[in-house]
Amino acid sequence: MKKIDVDVDFIGGEGPLTESEEKALREFFRQSKEASTKSGNKRPKPVKRPNVTA
Repeated sequence: MKKIDVDVDFIGGEGPLTESEEKALREFFRQSKEASTKSGNKRPKPVKRPNVTA
């Protein structure tokens, strides 16, 4: 098999983000956080039962 060399250390442009890019990212993360908290797919915590020896 031929090995493909991929440079994954460099992501995005060379300069800092613009104000509009920062605002778009903040909005995206805010919406994804709201969606994850509203989904309610979290498992309930297990009930701790006392150890009873008879």
